[in-house]
Amino acid sequence: MLSRLSGRAVHRLPVLQVAISARFNATFATLPKSCPSCHQPLPSSVPACNKCGTIKAMPRDVNCYTILGLPYEPQKFSLDELDLRNRFRRAQAACHPDTWTSRGKDNTEIAQELSSRVNNAYQTLRNPLTRLQYLLELNGVPMEETDKIDDMEFLSDVLMARGTIEEAESIEEVDAVVEETDDKMKAVLKLTEELVAKQDWVGAKKAGIQMTYIDGVNKAAEEWKRNR
Repeated sequence: MLSRLSGRAVHRLPVLQVAISARFNATFATLPKSCPSCHQPLPSSVPACNKCGTIKAMPRDVNCYTILGLPYEPQKFSLDELDLRNRFRRAQAACHPDTWTSRGKDNTEIAQELSSRVNNAYQTLRNPLTRLQYLLELNGVPMEETDKIDDMEFLSDVLMARGTIEEAESIEEVDAVVEETDDKMKAVLKLTEELVAKQDWVGAKKAGIQMTYIDGVNKAAEEWKRNR
């Protein structure tokens, strides 16, 4: 029901992102701050040193926050988007495969894996919905495609919005729906931040389901505009 009405299935987070050691209070591997070979400070959060040409694979249980050099704080939902993007760019610059092609096949393969994991971490954390899904998974309350919404008034609003988009004859009608759903998303994001701060993961999951439905409305609006 969730994926059908929202127009978007729940994201399944790749296994390589993190190996959760326990249902709650999971522990994760850390990354070095300095190069293990030349002992100089690393230019980014990933174990790739362009000064001496040392690059190391990351343990499988390094979480997305650590990959981008952020502290994992389960009670914190919001992130500084500019800071996140800058951390991503620094990490990618340090381990981009093109930088390591002249340093041998093994190093290039490690760089490819690091680059993939850095990109995956960034894509997970930059979007509030996938970030929440990730936090929920880390804390033992994952979202599932079978999850259903229990707020009938909210569901009615979503169905009405989808119907308005499907029957819209002008872009102004669609934009009006998008503006209304944007307001709903802002309210849900604010609620999510409060719930995560209290580590109310059951409540945060309900908010995440609402976010998925709202995201589905926005996707429907984007599709309507593409087909015009």
